[in-house]
Amino acid sequence: MISASVSLDDKAVLGVIDALPKTVLRAQRSAVSTTTTWARKRLQSRVIAKTGIPSRVFRRFRIKSKRKRETGVVWFGVNPIKAGYVGKVSQDVGGAFAGDYYFEKGFVASMRSGHRSIFKRKGKSRLPIVEQVVDIQAGVDLAEEVAREAQQQLRERFIAKMRELNPHLER
Repeated sequence: MISASVSLDDKAVLGVIDALPKTVLRAQRSAVSTTTTWARKRLQSRVIAKTGIPSRVFRRFRIKSKRKRETGVVWFGVNPIKAGYVGKVSQDVGGAFAGDYYFEKGFVASMRSGHRSIFKRKGKSRLPIVEQVVDIQAGVDLAEEVAREAQQQLRERFIAKMRELNPHLER
């Protein structure tokens, strides 16, 4: 009778097994961090291309990312943007421009605070007036699309990082 025994007493193998949880955690943190940054930049560039609104508006007010140890969040604000922030405001005979956007029957005015934007009268009387805004609801579809892509990116980056940090893993 022939018998064979198998054991994991080899110090190299035991070292790999002991280091595995730390390697997994480090790979996870790195993958989440890089994927979060990738998703924020990707979403910002796509929304800018679709809406024509300057990137400074999105960097400052609309798209933010946070990374905590093993999780990452990309926040995208979908509330309308005031016309004064969209681009240079200018008056025309029939309305006003803010960047590439035209507001019929709108007029340019400066508030007491110094905020300069485009307003429109509600009725035929002088007051009340309403500040004009640009809707960015198209960004919601883009955000959902980028979120789906980010899941795939996270998987790929995690696997690549695991292979980088632990060369003993099989390719």
